[in-house]
Amino acid sequence: MKVLINILLLTSLSWISSTCKCYGQDNLKKHLQKEDYSLWGTLWPEKISEKGNWTSFRMRYDSGKDTLFVKQASGPVKYSFPNGTNGTFNGEKQFICTRGDTVIIKSLKNGKVQLFPGYNNFIIDCKGKYIALLGTNPKGQHLIIRSIEGNTFHDYGNITTSVYNKQENALLYTATKAGHSMLKIAHFNSRLTEELLYKGTSILHNPVWKKNTIAFLSQGKEILLHAYLYQKKQLLSCQFTPEKNKTIATAYGTLYIPENQSKVFFMLKTPEKTAGGDTTVEVWNSLDDELYWKKKRYGSSKHKNDVAVWDLTSNKTYQLSDSESRFEGLSGDAAYMISSIQSTQDTSENQRGLRDYFITDIATLKRKPLFSKHHKSILSVIASPSGRYIAYAENDNWWLYDIQNGQHHNLTGKLNIAFSKETHDKPSPAPMYGIAGWTTDDKSVLIYDRYDIWEFDTSGKTSIRLTKGRCTAISYRIVPHKEKQLLNTEFSNCIGGTFTTDEPLFLHVYNHQTETSGYSVWERNKGETQITAPTLKTSHLTAAKNGKSFMFMEQNYQTPRRLIVINPKDNKRTTVYSSNPQQSQYQWGRSQKIVYTQNGKELAAALFYPANFKKGKNYPLIVQVYEKQSPYVNDYVNPSLREQGGFNITNYTTNGYFVLLPDIVYETGKTGKSVTDCVLAAVDYVTAMGFIQENRIGLIGHSFGGYETVIILTQTNRFATAVAGAAWTDLISSYYHIGENTMTPDFWRMEKDQLRLGATPYANIKLYIDNSPVLQADKVNTPLLSWAGENDNVISPYQSIEFYLALKRLGKRNVFLYYPSESHSLLNPDNQIDLSLRIEQWFAHYLKGESVKDWMLPQD
Repeated sequence: MKVLINILLLTSLSWISSTCKCYGQDNLKKHLQKEDYSLWGTLWPEKISEKGNWTSFRMRYDSGKDTLFVKQASGPVKYSFPNGTNGTFNGEKQFICTRGDTVIIKSLKNGKVQLFPGYNNFIIDCKGKYIALLGTNPKGQHLIIRSIEGNTFHDYGNITTSVYNKQENALLYTATKAGHSMLKIAHFNSRLTEELLYKGTSILHNPVWKKNTIAFLSQGKEILLHAYLYQKKQLLSCQFTPEKNKTIATAYGTLYIPENQSKVFFMLKTPEKTAGGDTTVEVWNSLDDELYWKKKRYGSSKHKNDVAVWDLTSNKTYQLSDSESRFEGLSGDAAYMISSIQSTQDTSENQRGLRDYFITDIATLKRKPLFSKHHKSILSVIASPSGRYIAYAENDNWWLYDIQNGQHHNLTGKLNIAFSKETHDKPSPAPMYGIAGWTTDDKSVLIYDRYDIWEFDTSGKTSIRLTKGRCTAISYRIVPHKEKQLLNTEFSNCIGGTFTTDEPLFLHVYNHQTETSGYSVWERNKGETQITAPTLKTSHLTAAKNGKSFMFMEQNYQTPRRLIVINPKDNKRTTVYSSNPQQSQYQWGRSQKIVYTQNGKELAAALFYPANFKKGKNYPLIVQVYEKQSPYVNDYVNPSLREQGGFNITNYTTNGYFVLLPDIVYETGKTGKSVTDCVLAAVDYVTAMGFIQENRIGLIGHSFGGYETVIILTQTNRFATAVAGAAWTDLISSYYHIGENTMTPDFWRMEKDQLRLGATPYANIKLYIDNSPVLQADKVNTPLLSWAGENDNVISPYQSIEFYLALKRLGKRNVFLYYPSESHSLLNPDNQIDLSLRIEQWFAHYLKGESVKDWMLPQD
């Protein structure tokens, strides 16, 4: 018994000693000052070498003194390249990058450096033996090709464009000399031989090279289309006369050769016309599909680029789309074209409108309907790589159209699983979780639900769930690591990537309960094998070419970003680089995800504790609002005054504040009430923890968060002060605002998007009145700091001015900061610092009782 007592006593003394030691160490740490902020930088992973022996990464700083680093994955050797860009590895032998107008080659064997001033771009051949150096000058680009070792060299003079072909290991380029334009090939071989493909007096444009076919344009008195069949050494030329005064477009990206090389697709453009045609008066017609200003700035969508095709087998050309239809892409084998027309007059209650889709057989030019009244969104129509199927979203399900037999079938409808966003709370169609890609020969398609990856046989007979995430609230998403697995968006296409499910699939694993993530490998015969557990927040997974090593980044709020290399087979994990090691010298906060209920609904929030937090002490709280923010709980935040919205979490946690980022769920038509109820529920939960000074709680938001801030002030006096940037305040006038970026009316924003009103003002004006802060301004009793940029192209600065004038008329407390020449977010570094300091001073006065600053006082 005596021994047991002695053991317990020693254990207790050890615990007390350890606790006191930690407490003392924490007190010995420095308090973070503004002048220390410049020590912090942001880590961005870049590349891992073929065998995984080397990594490259970048550190970015507010000062602009960025540095590119190369470091051994399992060794101490590290090289730095101040202001270096475009870094790449040449096997395990060299690292090449640019700095300004200089190309740098660094030997990874002996550290020797070769500098090539006057060159700002480069191409490494696929065998790693030669490098093409490109230097910009007034005449175009100067090209030299040399061996990496420097014993072979050739100067090609000035060129205008260049395209590398990996299959032929050669560089296609255009050049002009003595009044002649030439298309040549430079071969990466021991003699660096050249090959002339074309020579003429016309200007050459937009060369493209796909496998064994080259296409380009020549422009003289007319524009001609050319194709060079490389293996046959045969040049084909074509003159195409477009309809309705159109011309062949010569800009980059307007030529396309599909994988089967049977055709060349090209774009046609219409000369721009001034809308209305009258220089003294603008004629606006309410029955026009598009606003006058949109047509004036961008041209009519009916005068957009159309698409034509040159069939190299038949040597015939066809115009495929016209002014009434929009080109939406090609089938995977380029045998069919997908196009759309507007379903009805676009009243802009939906930003993109509803469209009817068609499919055209390019061989016969026969067009037939595909589906109608489709709510176009990103990646809602995806072609299969081999060309047999079109997948499309309709009524919250994925459908498949079989081009061969013309049949449609619902892939996902029989499953009692949601394949569209389950948490969607806008009065608009829910976006789909997405399609990961297709398997070889279009045998199956890989589709996401909220948590899992499903494989659907394209015959529609079977479906298999590959992962098991739903029961544990874990999401799995495939990380493409091969070029063929990527979505093909070239030439406005949307052709899915190809996966071979006999090969491993690399998965990003996200835990929704903890907001942490990791990686795993899925194999058909083995299932899931963990690469790294979801204990922190991970991103940027990159696989070495040999598939044995992986590089990724991890972080949480307490842990600065760090670069990790891992070999899953031997479970060897190496921390290659830890950013911001100086943090260990400073007092720092921590973060926590909290979960609570509001009207029976489970909600969450990210709560950030003040540095050197002590139980028994009460602290001021700042609540930042903007839709759903709990996933940010594990983001590392550098301290900085260079914030576009003027607010930085770490600046406040290191100065004695709690910061709360609550999730908000919305009820259509009751946006203001939804926001207030959810935010107050979060505040109630946090104050009940016993750490908060209840009379010293501040509120802040920007953009839609600015709207949420001011609408809350009209419904509660709970907050001691608030800051609102670039806020909507008058939803009636906002409804009739023309968006500067889109040149479309903001009907859709009010009805279907963030404001979630679900009706027009004519159907329910009360919704607009009840949810407009400016019309409820008499209820505001909270001191407000507001700000806006003069050139805000998203939310008119007059929205903030309206609210300022309302509060002024009512004798309420508001200071408004108006930043000339700024937009929706502040981009000028001086203005960013100014706003950050003013917000900090504002909160310090109202939440900490510090003295008022002169700029807060009346200026008369």
